[in-house]
Amino acid sequence: MVSNSRIRYGYINVIEPCEHKGELTRDKVERFTEGFSKPALLRRLAPIGEEFSQRSFFDQVGSGKNLQWRVKAGDQPVSMRDENGASDYNYVTGRVGTGQEFLDDIFTHHLDVYSHLGTISSSYNDPYEWGKDAFNLVKQQVFSKPWFNVDAWKVTGHMFLGYSTQEYGEPARGAVGSDWHIFPTLNIFVMIAGTKKWSTRPPQLGDQFRDYDLMFETSSGREAPGGDYEADIVYVEPGDVLINPPFEWHKVLNARGLSIGAAFRVIDIDYLSKLENRRNLDLSKVAHDNGNFAETEELAHFLTSVNYASRHINRAQMLLNDIEYAYLRKRGNAGSVKIGHR
Repeated sequence: MVSNSRIRYGYINVIEPCEHKGELTRDKVERFTEGFSKPALLRRLAPIGEEFSQRSFFDQVGSGKNLQWRVKAGDQPVSMRDENGASDYNYVTGRVGTGQEFLDDIFTHHLDVYSHLGTISSSYNDPYEWGKDAFNLVKQQVFSKPWFNVDAWKVTGHMFLGYSTQEYGEPARGAVGSDWHIFPTLNIFVMIAGTKKWSTRPPQLGDQFRDYDLMFETSSGREAPGGDYEADIVYVEPGDVLINPPFEWHKVLNARGLSIGAAFRVIDIDYLSKLENRRNLDLSKVAHDNGNFAETEELAHFLTSVNYASRHINRAQMLLNDIEYAYLRKRGNAGSVKIGHR
């Protein structure tokens, strides 16, 4: 285990195996995050085997299916937005090819590459089959062991798969990783291969009225490339599980070598069930088939995240920006604005 974590401000709780005892329950989630007021890093919680680090594991997905990824080219900065502020996720895009070509870049050529693969993220559209199939294969394997026992929580999400020739290189200089950002999402991050240097800090009171220029087009999330924030730093290693509450600022850098980490987005079925008694709500928008949210997972996850964000004032305040967007966003090609319930 990397011992040089730096926790100065108490922004994150680190939970050792003797305390979590190899199982995550709803009670433990509440307790370890202090009521979802801060992240919690649970050391060596998820049993992670060596198979994830072998090419043969990902060869199962199929060599001919396509995906998109980024290959580092020089020191040009990368981020989640282009120079005009539009979300383009250029830190994980730029090339489209087959799974075989992607795996060759990692396991044969050892290039600096990064990909964002899965079924759901914030304002990121991945239409390619290989990434979804690879994520679902990883998800199935990670949760095949009985460590996750949070009542009524279902998970979806995405994973980051890549390779770095640098030790914790900076995205501001083109390296594999992600710069400072927040999203209105509750997730459970599981480290699978390699090590990530994870810097974290909560939103500050009044942040909903500041830094509009940092906001994404489609959510209250923000990105601050090259930002210099006071933060606590932890090193996340295989088997570590990080519970990340909504609107937590974080920056993630990768150690040299193979890197795999999965951000499992939470859907709380109990919470959604409580909405059924609200006669003015259309619950078909979050309908599911015995926990399968194939067509509705994005909204189901967002509502779950809003629920948990509302429990802490620093996070709840940020929902103002989502309400502004929901009522005032531009629609259609004419740039028209529709306000009010429809």
